[in-house]
Amino acid sequence: MRSQLKLWIRLLLLMMTIAPALAMAETGDLYQSGVEAFKKDNYHQALEYFRQAEAQGNKTPNLYYNIGATCYKMGRYREAEDAFQRLVNDPGWRALALYNLGLIAEATDDREAAVDYFLRSRDAADPSSRMKQKAAYKVEKLRPGMSRAAGRQWYVLLSAAGGYDDNAVLAPDDTIAQVGEEADAFTDLYALGSTYLAGNFSDGTRFDAGGYARFYADQTAYNSAALFADFSRNRQYDFWHLRAGPGVEVDFVDNAHYATTPDFKLALTHSFEDFRFKVDNELSWIAADDAYDYLSGLRNRCSVSVTRWIADGRLAAGYEFEYNDRENLERENEFYSYSPLRHGFYTKFAYRPASGWRLELQAKYRQSRYPDASRQINADGSVTRKKREDDRFIFSIRTGYALTGDLTLFAEYYRTDNDSNFPQYDYTSNQFMGGLEKTF
Repeated sequence: MRSQLKLWIRLLLLMMTIAPALAMAETGDLYQSGVEAFKKDNYHQALEYFRQAEAQGNKTPNLYYNIGATCYKMGRYREAEDAFQRLVNDPGWRALALYNLGLIAEATDDREAAVDYFLRSRDAADPSSRMKQKAAYKVEKLRPGMSRAAGRQWYVLLSAAGGYDDNAVLAPDDTIAQVGEEADAFTDLYALGSTYLAGNFSDGTRFDAGGYARFYADQTAYNSAALFADFSRNRQYDFWHLRAGPGVEVDFVDNAHYATTPDFKLALTHSFEDFRFKVDNELSWIAADDAYDYLSGLRNRCSVSVTRWIADGRLAAGYEFEYNDRENLERENEFYSYSPLRHGFYTKFAYRPASGWRLELQAKYRQSRYPDASRQINADGSVTRKKREDDRFIFSIRTGYALTGDLTLFAEYYRTDNDSNFPQYDYTSNQFMGGLEKTF
């Protein structure tokens, strides 16, 4: 009896030794099968083998790297990001993982995050390694001069364009856009500079500043310009990215100060498997000049958008809501409301039809409803009381060609059709513009 018990114990110990070995062998076979499928460009089969190997206990860096590479090839960027993030804290894999995270950000048109990942990959790589050279090349390609820069690094965008507007619309504030009834040529100038005062995209404080100006050839009363500056705190929480901070914008119209608008912006972005979800909110206080004091007051804009990446491009759709509580305009027996409630829907499509080319299409509908009835005296002395209702349709198409890595030639057509029950706000506008855009 005792000898039989000893025999059973030996058999049990032998099975306990053999079972893990068999399991490891099976896991290794699954992993190798995945590698072979990947080499044959059979990414769906490769990912299935890799996931099976993971489920059976394979938690090695090699496996997660291959899962990330496979998901990247399939365009499943959210899963690829998940896999590479597991390797960021491993000293032996950190530089490579950050580089691949940069490729994902670049593929999803998140240029800022891409530069940040490539910079961190460059700094983490061995001084003489090819990885350091590849990461530096990517940084130089996305932001020329940055890979050689010392100290604080800036990103600068400059744009200069000329165009034609068949209905110059006076719009220092979108609330009062109206019929210009004049066609004219114009010049557009835009500048933006941004840098991290501390930290980086994943955990840092960012400063942005810039300006915009439009000058008409003859109708100078419609000239407009703006200067802005923003501070923001950026923080990455797994797959959520938070950006929040104060800013200010100063607007000018007809070469004179129009309004100063301090604001607080909040943006929250989440990356899923193959699309991105974003929520934005901007709370502003508009301090208008004396001539426009009826526009002073509160404005809050909130938007929700979803972006999905497809082959050689991306498709986005979103909803926007705007609340206004302005002073409004009251004089003698007349009253005009300037506090609309707005709902907007839009879709955008960006596509790369060929090397160096980029095409962008946008369509948008916006509904504006003014809760307070306006009261106006007509020429015959009668009084009209009604609530203003506007429906605006916008369509634009933009194409660009990269002459070099940092210089782009672009052209744009922009049409606005504003239908209003107030004739003075009923208009259409067609704008044609072409110019150059350069980054530093």
